[in-house]
Amino acid sequence: STDPYNDFVEGIAVDNNENTYTIGHTESRLFDIDPTLSGEQIIDNLNVNHNPFIGTYLIKTDSNGNYVWGLTFGTYKSDFATDVKIGTDGNIYILISLAEHNTTQNIIESKINILKISPNGTILSTIIVPQNYGNNNNLNVDSFDLDNQNNFLLSGYFTGNININSNINLSSSGIGNYLFKINNMRLIMKYFIFLLLLITSCVK
Repeated sequence: STDPYNDFVEGIAVDNNENTYTIGHTESRLFDIDPTLSGEQIIDNLNVNHNPFIGTYLIKTDSNGNYVWGLTFGTYKSDFATDVKIGTDGNIYILISLAEHNTTQNIIESKINILKISPNGTILSTIIVPQNYGNNNNLNVDSFDLDNQNNFLLSGYFTGNININSNINLSSSGIGNYLFKINNMRLIMKYFIFLLLLITSCVK
C-alpha cells in the first residue's frame, strides 16, 4: 500500500489580467503541478531521501483556469510556503522556508527565502535569511506584505539571541515579536531596517 499524502494551498493572488498565482506545499513525491482536469505535469521526487517529504510550489493559471506554468523549490524537501503577493510592478513576490544542508556543521537547517518572480515565471532576485542561530536561537516567520513601492514587510517571532549580518540584534529571554522592512528586494542584508520589536515573556 502507499502512504497517504496531502496537498496544501497557503496563498492565492490575482493580477490585473485575472491570472491566478497559487502557492503551497505538498507531501506527494509524485506531484502533478498542473491543476487542470485535462493536463498533467508530474514532478518526480522519488529520489529525495528525506522523510517526511514536504515540497513547495507556485502555480500560475490564466483567467480561464488554464495552466500556464509552475515552479517548485528546495532540494531537501522539508519546506513550507507562507504566502504570495502581486507587486505594483506586476511581479510576483513569495515567502517560503527551505531546508538547506549546512556543510560546515553537517546539519539540515531552515532559511527564509523571499523571491521576486516575473509574470513569465523567471526568478528575478532572492533574499535568504537564516532561521537557526544555534543554542535554541531561532527566527520564525508568520506573514508578509508589500507596500506601494514593493518594499517587503516581514513579521514573526524569535527566541533567544538573533544577529542578522551584524546589523540587527534581537534578544529575548522568552519569545520576542518582530517586524522587518526590506527595501525593494535588495540582496545585501544590511538594507534590513528594523521597525518594531515587542518583547514578551513566556507564559509559565
